[in-house]
Amino acid sequence: MNISNLNFKAIIVFIVSFMFVSFTFAETVILNDGTTYKGNIHHQDDNVVYIVQGEDLIKINRKDVKEIKKDEKINKDSIETLDLDENIIEKKNEFVIKVGYDWNGDYEAGNDKIKAPNGISAFAEFHHYIKNIVGVGLGIGGCNPRDAKFYKGDFYIFPAYLSVKLRSKPTELYKYGYVVGQVGYNLLNPNDTLKKSVDMEGGLYYGVGFGIVVSHMVFELLYSFNNGKAGKDDKIDFKYSKYTFSVGYAF
Repeated sequence: MNISNLNFKAIIVFIVSFMFVSFTFAETVILNDGTTYKGNIHHQDDNVVYIVQGEDLIKINRKDVKEIKKDEKINKDSIETLDLDENIIEKKNEFVIKVGYDWNGDYEAGNDKIKAPNGISAFAEFHHYIKNIVGVGLGIGGCNPRDAKFYKGDFYIFPAYLSVKLRSKPTELYKYGYVVGQVGYNLLNPNDTLKKSVDMEGGLYYGVGFGIVVSHMVFELLYSFNNGKAGKDDKIDFKYSKYTFSVGYAF
């Protein structure tokens, strides 16, 4: 944040404070997805709403606004009790759908290791954010058929996982960076051709990655591991590691 922006925000806060010398009203802007902003509205029109929180001037698209509430009258001496600068976003639930490209992967079966084919994956995730920056949630995914390489036939992967996301504090709706960790269980489902030569069992799934969200669009790079077992009578450990670059949409 440059000095000119800080000065501009400081001037806005001073003007708003001066206008309400004896008393003021706090206003609450509720968005369509449940996000809540509390502060003083500096300006609003058919396109945007500007709300002041502490020294932050936040711009909100009018189409994202569900309701604006004017809270009860408060004395200027108690304005600090609102703690407006502490919680810019008080509550948020987020649903994300993503489509990813899997690349630079490896198969490991017992002591053997070979390059895995590239492919396409899809994911759906839900996160609930705690104190703006920590999101906990659930996710599911699936992929197009993958050539088993070691055996004749293809198999599918279906992970289900818990997810923890640590994001930067957003000052605008759907604009932040994040790191994410995932852990869960993945099914390894062979097709009919592969079933003739091998059985597959699912196992532990885990992954780590990072990404950014800009105007609802999600861009993410994830490194993940799909574990299981493969074989007929004596099954051996099977691991599939890969990178996934995903593009998605956050609701």
